[in-house]
Amino acid sequence: MSEDRFQRLMRAIDPELLEEAQTPVKRRSYKSWAAAGVAACLCVAAAGIYAGQRDDSSATGGSPPQADAPTDASSMTALANPVHSVTEAELEKLGYTIPDTLTWDFLWEVSEAAAKKDGNDVYTLNGQKVMIPFIYKSTDNMMIQMLKQKHAGYSDENGNIQIFNDTTRDLLYTIADHAKTGAFSTFKISSYPANFLNAGQCVFAIDSTAGSTWMGSHAPLSDISADAFIDFTTEVMAVPQFDPEHPQMISQGPSICIFNKNDPQEVLASWLFTQYLLSNDVQIAYSQTEGYVPVTSKAQASAEYQDYLSRAGEDNDTYYDVKIKAAVRPCGRHLCDSGFQRLYLFKECSRPVD
Repeated sequence: MSEDRFQRLMRAIDPELLEEAQTPVKRRSYKSWAAAGVAACLCVAAAGIYAGQRDDSSATGGSPPQADAPTDASSMTALANPVHSVTEAELEKLGYTIPDTLTWDFLWEVSEAAAKKDGNDVYTLNGQKVMIPFIYKSTDNMMIQMLKQKHAGYSDENGNIQIFNDTTRDLLYTIADHAKTGAFSTFKISSYPANFLNAGQCVFAIDSTAGSTWMGSHAPLSDISADAFIDFTTEVMAVPQFDPEHPQMISQGPSICIFNKNDPQEVLASWLFTQYLLSNDVQIAYSQTEGYVPVTSKAQASAEYQDYLSRAGEDNDTYYDVKIKAAVRPCGRHLCDSGFQRLYLFKECSRPVD
């Protein structure tokens, strides 16, 4: 957007309406926003402290060859993992098999094993100079997930910030330890998880359900060149758990709010627009193009949406199998909604990594 166009748009905004709309939000929830910002900064800082100390681009999570970080916010999504020549066989070489439910202990242990190099400074798992075994796209979501699973404080509905506690400190030390060895990195330090997953340079990648459109050998969206792709099968799983018997996940993402304005017609127009966004046509179309799950049970249960889910793999666009897997895989006992995160795992490689 040009500066002139941006300035025209800003001048078109009624400052009084803008202030009226923002004031209630500032008053009620700024403390929760502050907690979310602190969580993201803490997690990035824990990883970044050590990433900056590693002296080679592969260890610091440099972007894979010919991969550029996307500049459009709509491209923020998904995760996965790649291997050296076969896949699960590669994990078995390390002494591991994929469990039904991933735990944080398992993920950290495998990530450390995958970060090992040979005498030529090449990663033994993929035979490349670049490997970041575990990348989490959203650092604030990572912190929220961990604290929720640990039953630790974060913030409450009254705006009380509870994030500064012993559990938070212990988690940050653990994250920093794995960042120090090169087993873990984040989007803000490295790049989008899919860039590394699709090039065989990542084992575990965590991002939102919409990220599924960027994950896998045949992903319809991509930020790396075609010759950088590795052929593999992508496994979609729920995020790791501390207690697999009682799985917990956090739904997070943008929301639509209707403010109680002075003009009732303006409120009515906002309500009608919201109803339109919640209609089956919009919800299902958005799911088919972006990968998100409809937020209404009506749309989820509709014949049209169920038909869409049943056609996984018919093509690598609308019916891209990884995207549909991300939509139907359960989170604990519940179907995931649009804000849930997914872990994408490189499962089976059909050709050796060069």
